[in-house]
Amino acid sequence: MVTHNRFLAFGTLLVLFYFSTTYAQMRVEINVTWDERSGNGAIVKSTLARELRALGDILVVESDPSYRVKIVGLDTHNVSGRPTGYAMSYVATSCFPTNLLTLCVPDTSWRSLMAGMLYDFGKIIQFQVLTGSESDLQLVCTQLVAELDVEVFQPSRGAERRLLEALEKARSTPTNTGRNSR
Repeated sequence: MVTHNRFLAFGTLLVLFYFSTTYAQMRVEINVTWDERSGNGAIVKSTLARELRALGDILVVESDPSYRVKIVGLDTHNVSGRPTGYAMSYVATSCFPTNLLTLCVPDTSWRSLMAGMLYDFGKIIQFQVLTGSESDLQLVCTQLVAELDVEVFQPSRGAERRLLEALEKARSTPTNTGRNSR
């Protein structure tokens, strides 16, 4: 019984650690690949970062993200070479919580190796291919963040709230069943 309680306590701490680091402030990495001669890549990355930060509980990071947003874009031209706009693919993925490796893998060299192997291990949440004129590029980025907030971040916030309510209920429920525990 004592061993069972220890595992339950450890499991609860592990879940709390995961949810507190993942949901308290969601970490998002933005990766934009665009022709360097165009300024559109910088515009896309800047707009996405600004809109994500404006949500309040999003931290834009370069490593150990909870979510990853990847964009590959290019400027489009007509047959005479005149610019017509852009085309871009957008994918948002959840990421494997590599911060859990700190608890599970004490050896730092193994932890680094495993983190590298798990870098792209995650679930595709959203994927779109978009085209448009340069004048609507910032608006499209703002809309992408709004969709991400509704479809991904809000459910994550709800999951955190439900978990905390369940833990509070479990904490307030007496665990002693009247039996002698060893």
